[in-house]
Amino acid sequence: MTERFFASTVLFFAGTLNGVQHASDSQFIPGSERLHLSLSAPLSTFVIGGSLRINNTVIGAGGFGIVEAGTVVKLKSAFGVLTLFWSEGPSTWLDHVAGEFFGF
Repeated sequence: MTERFFASTVLFFAGTLNGVQHASDSQFIPGSERLHLSLSAPLSTFVIGGSLRINNTVIGAGGFGIVEAGTVVKLKSAFGVLTLFWSEGPSTWLDHVAGEFFGF
């Protein structure tokens, strides 16, 4: 398993369901395949370029996806992707120790 991932920015928004929403623009380089997270809140994503696999669903450029709270997700990208993520709560890494993905 490779750990080739880069997250560049975390933004904070007020006025959402629980009062705050964190967003990040993220770039996965080709072959990224080891992002295994448990979500405590809904996760939304918009794929700007490339393709992103969330569990068994592939989202291509211009695609939008929502993952329900309580879901365990594996994020992969065979050919690389630039995407925006929005989350209303923290996530937990399941395959290694690292800081919270969305800055909660």
